[in-house]
Amino acid sequence: MQALGNVISHCYKLRKQPQYLEYGAALTQRFINGYQLLNKIGDNVAAKSLPHMHLATLLTDSGQFQQAVSVCQHALEHQLTDGTVTGFEGRIKRIEKAQTKV
Repeated sequence: MQALGNVISHCYKLRKQPQYLEYGAALTQRFINGYQLLNKIGDNVAAKSLPHMHLATLLTDSGQFQQAVSVCQHALEHQLTDGTVTGFEGRIKRIEKAQTKV
């Protein structure tokens, strides 16, 4: 699961290149499905939060707004934080705002 998080992080860093944006966004369901394993292993919160943040950005940048919101909601269900003042709740609001501009 850590390897998948690393791939998502790499795609996030290179998201301006369409192939990385698409590939990273396509990993969402695999990450969500494997999250229970990661959670049971007991990795630190940052290891769990960072892929959620990166996936939300990849999905938003690729126009998959509802999926991005779902990733943020998944993070909230597991009591994760993104390290910002507004947290994943604020991220959801920003995603919804971005969607109205499209």
